[in-house]
Amino acid sequence: MDDIIVKKTRRKGRGIFANRNFKKGEKILGMRGKILTYKQLKKLGRYASVHHLPLSKSMCIGPSHGLDDLINHSCNPNAGIRINDRRAFLMAIRNIKRGEEITCDYSTITDNDWKMKCRCGCKNCRKTIKKFQTLPKKLQKKYIRLGIVARYIYEKE
Repeated sequence: MDDIIVKKTRRKGRGIFANRNFKKGEKILGMRGKILTYKQLKKLGRYASVHHLPLSKSMCIGPSHGLDDLINHSCNPNAGIRINDRRAFLMAIRNIKRGEEITCDYSTITDNDWKMKCRCGCKNCRKTIKKFQTLPKKLQKKYIRLGIVARYIYEKE
């Protein structure tokens, strides 16, 4: 895909960067991994456990070994993942300029007790990335309004 390039980042290894301007609301990239149960994912090893996208409590999209595996986190993201049933897309949540790293907030895709140290380096860095429910309520509402939080995370059965 010529619209996105892979480059080294200062803090996070490699990441994906805009090779053209993207407008807010524009689809950037489709998640291309195979749909798996968590039991199937577990059999694939460490890489898969790190590079998967939860779709529901029981299903996820596994790693693709492509661009979608290289999306880094930011506490001030310019993109988010929109999940429609069993398909997922990276969408621009604000205008993105050519040369800018494309990032999402990992907290929008998890509701379990997973956590990791944040290295995004932005002014409003939370220092630790945790589940969606730990985000400030105002930020939760913003992300839900933008359509970048899986329904199973905020609509409890």
